[in-house]
Amino acid sequence: VLVVDDKDINIEEESRLRQKTPDWEDEIQRLRIRTQEQDALISQLSLEKGERDDRISRLAVELEGRDNLINKLESELENRDNLIHSLQIEISNTSRQGVDLDERHSQLLLQITRLKSQLQERNDEIAAVQLQIQNEKATAESQNLSTKDLAE
Repeated sequence: VLVVDDKDINIEEESRLRQKTPDWEDEIQRLRIRTQEQDALISQLSLEKGERDDRISRLAVELEGRDNLINKLESELENRDNLIHSLQIEISNTSRQGVDLDERHSQLLLQITRLKSQLQERNDEIAAVQLQIQNEKATAESQNLSTKDLAE
């Protein structure tokens, strides 16, 4: 194109600019749409992140609750272990006491046997003394009768 004056140049420039402008306007429109899509995606991701953060918070609270439950159960288990240990000691002591009681029982049975034997000896002595007394009475009565017979 041959330029004759400034006016012709401006018209040509304007014409060229107009031809290029629709491309820029389309590009700007595409960029706006793309920006809106990205903003929507960012909003969606932000919403999802918020939901995940809420879920993480709930899970953290649940985990803390479980940790507390585990600590409580471990404490209860330790208390039960201590109780079992105490019961084992008590059983051991009771077993020793049982052995001591068995030994004492044997000693008492032996003592009872000795006392029965002594009692039998005393009973035998008493029976002998009673027999002796009866014999002496019988002898005395027979002597009394003999004396009476002589006196008559």
